[in-house]
Amino acid sequence: MTPPGAVLDGWPAALDARFVAHRLLGRGRFGAVFEATDVHRGARVAVKVLKVDRPEALQAFKREFRA
Repeated sequence: MTPPGAVLDGWPAALDARFVAHRLLGRGRFGAVFEATDVHRGARVAVKVLKVDRPEALQAFKREFRA
């Protein structure tokens, strides 16, 4: 688990109100996946963060989501 206040490379601060990031699970062509806790549900979750500089990442994510 990442110590409180630590910054994970690629984790957007905008998600801090909803999630507590614990660790990086992996990186790929379109982004990164982090293990986190959803503070609203109290559950461990995987959060996928897309790369902003890859517009095709959103389309790939939508295809992956539907599969």
